[in-house]
Amino acid sequence: MISIDDDVDANVNAIRGLCHDDLVVGAVHMHKPDFEFANFTLDELQEVSASLAGTSELSKAVRDADWGSIKRAKDLAEAYERITNRGLKGKEWGEALAGLARRIPDKPDTNELRQIVKQVSIAERAMHCNYDSEKSEFKIDPVTFQLVPRSSPPSK
Repeated sequence: MISIDDDVDANVNAIRGLCHDDLVVGAVHMHKPDFEFANFTLDELQEVSASLAGTSELSKAVRDADWGSIKRAKDLAEAYERITNRGLKGKEWGEALAGLARRIPDKPDTNELRQIVKQVSIAERAMHCNYDSEKSEFKIDPVTFQLVPRSSPPSK
């Protein structure tokens, strides 16, 4: 299972090349523009960030900041660091986001299941798949990253 952000061209191109060379068995998940914004609203990200700020003063500063122009996780992390003088990404950040996704599986702005919840479900089901059968019957389309039967023509 491969999970990549759409906003890092080198990563997208590398995975596209692996799929083109038929070296990927399983699933590729593209997060647009990145994992955080594909799965969470800006309000949720700001609240999770505030909960990790460390002190009540810093948490309040994070909550009160104007984050309306933030559209990517990189910008979010930079804003957080300016306010708190601490980095945002890492194990604690990932665990906090995973906890939120477990508690509230639907994204509030769309009322649809979060991508990460879908992907964890796919990963759990994949543990019971037959690798050889999967490899012989399916491939990852290098353009769409969708799992397709081997008999399907390639995407243009």
